[in-house]
Amino acid sequence: MPAVGPSKPRHPSVRRWEVLAFAACGLLAQIAVAQACTCDLGRDQRSDAEAKVDRLAQAQTVARLRVRSIVAGADVTLAERRVVRAAVTLENVVKGSADGVSTIVTLFGAGDCGIASALLLAVAWDRSITLELKPVPGHPNTAYADMCGYGEIEPLKK
Repeated sequence: MPAVGPSKPRHPSVRRWEVLAFAACGLLAQIAVAQACTCDLGRDQRSDAEAKVDRLAQAQTVARLRVRSIVAGADVTLAERRVVRAAVTLENVVKGSADGVSTIVTLFGAGDCGIASALLLAVAWDRSITLELKPVPGHPNTAYADMCGYGEIEPLKK
């Protein structure tokens, strides 16, 4: 059995890296707080089902879509902000009017209320997704969607 006693002293540069890593984590935490999604997601006394019903009732336009492809990158922007852009096929309109919508834009979902992961799941699972759509002024056939509005991915079939 090894002897228990004082550990071998660490090299001073190891300590500096620990301090730098800790500082970097603190900085990232501050950025995440500054970028936090601030919409009401029903985290009050309502159940998830009740919050979902409320979001559907408040939505003006809701449509069921099939996501064909998704792109993101330095050159995928809207109003000088990087976005995730999804080419979609409109399957049916649940509420309101979504005539001509062929593109959905959203943010990344890293504290910015984006639903990029939901769009990716819709592609990966080959499922329809139902979303509240908001018009994007100056961009016909394009709608914006985020986690503050209504959204639902078709469940997996057994």
